[in-house]
Amino acid sequence: MKLTDLRLVWQDVRLAYFDERINSERALQAMLYHSFTNRLDDKHLILVEPSLAGYCPDLVIVNRKEKTVACILEIKCAPHWWHSENDVVYDLNKLNSYAQLTGTIIEFDVFGPKRVFDSKQGRWMDGRPQYSVTDSVLIGFVDIARKESVTASRDRMAHPVTMLPNFVLLSGATDPDARTAEFTIQ
Repeated sequence: MKLTDLRLVWQDVRLAYFDERINSERALQAMLYHSFTNRLDDKHLILVEPSLAGYCPDLVIVNRKEKTVACILEIKCAPHWWHSENDVVYDLNKLNSYAQLTGTIIEFDVFGPKRVFDSKQGRWMDGRPQYSVTDSVLIGFVDIARKESVTASRDRMAHPVTMLPNFVLLSGATDPDARTAEFTIQ
């Protein structure tokens, strides 16, 4: 997965926003999932709120062929409100925790006919798929909020995770009074 994939997905989200198809954080999450599913090839798998490092990131994209984690996203959505640093610090701390996983192997729960959980032994029969977290993993914060929000610009965010070279901010900075919004990737 590349930054160009994120750009295409964010363009889909922008179009959905202007078409009034995003009414909540869950709708934004669903739109992202839908767009990633349509735009990425079959070697990618999009996981919704998997368990990771004691948290549940909103979306995780893995490359099944390379057995790597490609992208981890946290999502906020409040188009007619703004976020202060205090409003988003929990999610930014989570992203920082995920970034610390570089160099580790992680497992995710996935379900399907090949996956069987033995409740008596308390384990997956054939194990869980393992993925390595490399320094190329994209760590992203996705937000649609008023242009006054701290999340409207990477420069306004005073958190260590935003300084990482693999951090990406997908910002939908709205201006409800002017009935417009600017969607950027920073």
